[in-house]
Amino acid sequence: MKTTLTLTAAALSSACLTGQARAVTSQAFANGGFEDVAGSLFVGWQSAAAGYDINTTDPRSGNNALELSSPAENSAVALQNSVADGGQPDLIPGETASFSFWAKGTAGATGNVLYALRFLNSEGAILSDTGLQFFQDDINENDYTQIIADDVVIPEGANAAFVEFSQAIGPIGEGPAGEDFFPGLVLIDDVVLSTSAGGFDPADLDQDGDVDDADFGLFFAAFSGPGVPTGNPAADLDGDTDTDDADFGLAFAAFTGPGGAVSVPEPASLALLGLGGLLAMRRRA
Repeated sequence: MKTTLTLTAAALSSACLTGQARAVTSQAFANGGFEDVAGSLFVGWQSAAAGYDINTTDPRSGNNALELSSPAENSAVALQNSVADGGQPDLIPGETASFSFWAKGTAGATGNVLYALRFLNSEGAILSDTGLQFFQDDINENDYTQIIADDVVIPEGANAAFVEFSQAIGPIGEGPAGEDFFPGLVLIDDVVLSTSAGGFDPADLDQDGDVDDADFGLFFAAFSGPGVPTGNPAADLDGDTDTDDADFGLAFAAFTGPGGAVSVPEPASLALLGLGGLLAMRRRA
């Protein structure tokens, strides 16, 4: 008897993208959802060059999003040192980190948009650096797209993470040959730097050494649907602030059964997942 399990497209896509379950066991950046505001700035987020704006009309979740819309021949920049600016605890060297955020918009006809993730020591020296990661070709003006950098190891001596978002642009308006040099506007939301020391499997919500029916019960209880903040951050395996099909897909990929002995979910687990419309099972000889 062979059992074939088919996840929904969303869950399968997420499982394939990440390769393994991830959990927000520790969130390194402060105010990643841009909900806390102090005057014209987000709490924990510094501005540079032409600065940034607070967008209240089109957030991915919550009430606000970070808006980068630079004037001509300039750049709009937001940045955070997780310790100095965000007031977060020191990072633990050797842990594996996963960085992600959601973005939409356009960098403009003559513009670009990028992020850079760096790990610093207590003196501010850069110990590792992703370099400038341009993502204007990965986003669109209609829907938010998640940008992910996986399996980043925090280097020895690092105590803080530093992230910079920048949208830069050249001329705006009509070009010398009548070109439309339209402006740029990029929205960023739900910035997450999650870390895990690799103790319990992230999908082992009850931390009893396996991923089984009990864990799926906790996932089901936390299910919020796409874009709706979860009531249990540990059940947000992909770090996008909700618990949805994608998280169930990651949990399913990590399933062991009681005691870590089996490789596919038991009937009770399958029934539970089926209630959420997340899993279809087909048996054939």
